[in-house]
Amino acid sequence: MESEILILDAKDTYSRTYRMRLSSPSARTISTSFPADAVERAAQRRGMSVEKFVEEFYVEFLYNGIEGGFFRFVSIEGKKRRKLDG
Repeated sequence: MESEILILDAKDTYSRTYRMRLSSPSARTISTSFPADAVERAAQRRGMSVEKFVEEFYVEFLYNGIEGGFFRFVSIEGKKRRKLDG
């Protein structure tokens, strides 16, 4: 699989603040909310309702270090195909 180079200009981004929550006292996972408008726009671009989009996609968080990361929506069906092909 070929690597992607992702470039994000902070001037062209939206910014929202969300609280974080521990999933459990000894958890290695932190939970937070995800902006509904981002999901709504992604669903609209694909001609889907938000409910259908949430059923057919998941959120992938790409990161390298502690200062930032990148979220993207990935088709659940596409992920299954990649596992079968890979």
